[in-house]
Amino acid sequence: MNEKGFTTIILLCAMVLFTSISLGIAALLRFSGARLKRWESEFEERMMLHEEASRVITLLVEDETPASDSPADRVWEYVHTLKRDRLSVVLRDISSRYGINWVRKDVLDYSGLLRPGKSSGELQQYRWDMGPVLRLLPEYGYFFSEASIHMYFTPYSYFNINISDEFIIEKIVLIRTGDSDRARLLRKRLHKFWETAEKGRPAMLEASELSEFLGNDYSVLFPVINAEPAINIHFAPEDILYHLFLFHRHDASSGIVDHIIRTRNNYEWDTDALELLIGPEYRDGFLHHYIGVTTWFWELQVNSLQGVSLRMVLARVPSQDPYSTVRRYRVIEEEYM
Repeated sequence: MNEKGFTTIILLCAMVLFTSISLGIAALLRFSGARLKRWESEFEERMMLHEEASRVITLLVEDETPASDSPADRVWEYVHTLKRDRLSVVLRDISSRYGINWVRKDVLDYSGLLRPGKSSGELQQYRWDMGPVLRLLPEYGYFFSEASIHMYFTPYSYFNINISDEFIIEKIVLIRTGDSDRARLLRKRLHKFWETAEKGRPAMLEASELSEFLGNDYSVLFPVINAEPAINIHFAPEDILYHLFLFHRHDASSGIVDHIIRTRNNYEWDTDALELLIGPEYRDGFLHHYIGVTTWFWELQVNSLQGVSLRMVLARVPSQDPYSTVRRYRVIEEEYM
C-alpha cells in the first residue's frame, strides 16, 4: 500500500472515531439534560408538597382551641375544601387507640381482642422482652388478628404513668437511663403508690403532681412518661369508647357513649365539658387518663397527581406547665414516596 492510501485510511478512521465520539457526547448531553429536567421537576414537586404540609402544620399550631382537637377545627375545613389541580391532603389521628406498647392486662382481658388461647400475661412478657416497637406487624400478629391490630392499636403514643403497664414503665426507665436498679426502684415506688388507693377511688397522679413524684427522674423521663389523657374522644374508634366506658372501673352509662358518638362530629368538648357530660365517673377513676380531647400524634400525607407523596408523622409535645395553651409539634418521621 502506498503512503497516500495509508494516510487516507487513517483519516477515515479518525473521522469515524470523531463522529462516534460526537454522537456519544450528544447522546450523553441529551440524557443528562433529560435527567436534569426530571430532577428539577421532582425537586419542584417536593417543594410544593413540603409547602402544603407546612400550611397544614401552621393551622394545627394556630388552632383557636389549643387544648382540644376535633373535626370542628379550621384545619379540617382547609383539608376538605382543598381544591388544587395537583394536590390532595390526608390528615389522620394515629394515637387515639390502645397503645400497643402500654395497654394494661386488665383492659386487654376485658376488651376480648386477644386471639383465642393467648393471654395478657404472655403479651406482657413479650413486651418486656421486645421493648417498645414502632411496627404493629409482624410483631404483634401472634396476639391479635390483623384486622384488630389496624383498628384498635397504635405504636404512636406517650406513656401515661397511671394507665401504662408497670413493667413497660420500668422498661422505659431502663432504656432512658441504662440503670436497671433505678428502673426497678421506680416501678416498685409506683406500685406502692397505687396501694394507697382509698375505697372506690384509685390512687392517681395528675399532671401537676408528676414532677414531684418522679423527682430527679422527671427531666429524663418527661414527656415520654407523662400524665396526659392518651386517647382523643373526638377520633377514637367507637368500640374503644364502649370498652373503656363500660369497663368495670369506669361504670358509666352506655347511653352517654351513644350520645358522644352521635354528636362528636359537630361539637368540640374540652375536659371540663367532658366532666359535665360524663359525670363524676370521669374524674373519680382512670377514665380521665384514658380519654381526653387532645391528639398527640398525627399522620400527614400530601399527594400530587404526578404520583409523588410526602408523609410526615407529627408529635405534639406535652407541656411541663399543665395550664399552658402553647402548641409545639415535632416532625418525627418524614419520607417521600
